[in-house]
Amino acid sequence: MKLTKLEQTVVIGTFISMIGAEKVTELVAPEKLDQVISIINEMEDNTTPKQKRESAMSALEKAIDDFLTMST
Repeated sequence: MKLTKLEQTVVIGTFISMIGAEKVTELVAPEKLDQVISIINEMEDNTTPKQKRESAMSALEKAIDDFLTMST
């Protein structure tokens, strides 16, 4: 499954929100997290809510398709 940069941003942002920023900072190396947050912030500045929703749905569809392919 290959996700676009925007799809990856949506997925990572969702996981950070779901797990909690404090817990993520415990689990992810600070230099990696700084890079990710920088990229997410840049993408947020240049993306409309509609584009985010479309990317979230696309990532979900790709994950479902991949899951079903692996399950058969």
